[in-house]
Amino acid sequence: MEVEIKNKVSKFFKTVYPIFLILISLICGCFIGYYYEEFSKNKTEINEFANIKVLKTTSIAVNEKNQLIIIDKNNGTYKIYEDSIGQVIFNIYANKLFIKETTEKKK
Repeated sequence: MEVEIKNKVSKFFKTVYPIFLILISLICGCFIGYYYEEFSKNKTEINEFANIKVLKTTSIAVNEKNQLIIIDKNNGTYKIYEDSIGQVIFNIYANKLFIKETTEKKK
């Protein structure tokens, strides 16, 4: 009786063991694939506001969605900012031009 139980248990583990190894290796592979990008990234973050962009090297535009677009003239890269920032910058610029025009007309 005891020998039969031992044989059944050993036979069960012999059939389950390869399946268990395959499942563990698949799960480990999924975790490695999922987290590889996170671990391989360069952890130093660049502060966008550390360098000031002047109009000689950049161009500013507002698209039809009122999003602000800052274009680097040197390499052609650009960043798009949300519409509220674009509206504020456009209003400041338009107000500056309006004041300039009205003061010139008064002279």
